[in-house]
Amino acid sequence: MAAPVVRDVLVRPPRSGALGSEGPVQEATVSCYTGRLGFPGATNCTVEAEYGPTTAYGTTTAPSPLGTYHEFPIGGLTPGAEYHVRVRATDPADAATPAYSQDYAFVQTPNEVPPGPTIVHQPITGLTATGATINWTTNPACPSGQVNYSTSPTLQPLFVKSETGGTVTTHTAPLTGLTAATRYYYRIFQTAPAGSSTLSSLQSFLTP
Repeated sequence: MAAPVVRDVLVRPPRSGALGSEGPVQEATVSCYTGRLGFPGATNCTVEAEYGPTTAYGTTTAPSPLGTYHEFPIGGLTPGAEYHVRVRATDPADAATPAYSQDYAFVQTPNEVPPGPTIVHQPITGLTATGATINWTTNPACPSGQVNYSTSPTLQPLFVKSETGGTVTTHTAPLTGLTAATRYYYRIFQTAPAGSSTLSSLQSFLTP
């Protein structure tokens, strides 16, 4: 069995002024989806974050509950310090073959987190019984984004279509293999050149 894959990883330090019971919040939040290469649906996995001051990491969070979407804090961080983090996903059906995300680096500071790019949905084109082209624009110009879509408004099971192209303001992603007379729901996941990300509002369309 192939290892799972880790999608849509977000690492978010606290926003400026965030306070806990003992002063400034000393934790960051990690979120991601899990799937499997070559299969469009999501995969139930447990997820852990490995983090530390270098790519040797050294600290691991407790496993998240089994599921396809994961969000959890990594705590005990020092304001002003640089950290590295990567995500490890394990499918219980093949625990010996975990998947790892790329390394992410951030500085734990009280500074404001840069806002994600602005996403503006554009009219769908090429709508047929089995396909549709999703269009959107971004500000600023952004690298390739992706469409997360499903026949359910909860986006489960999750299907993903990645865009191909350079850093632009106008984005297009064709969906294929759709079912006639079916309502599809989708969100755009878009990362800006600076690394901040945005998940758009939920949209839908009906195939003829």
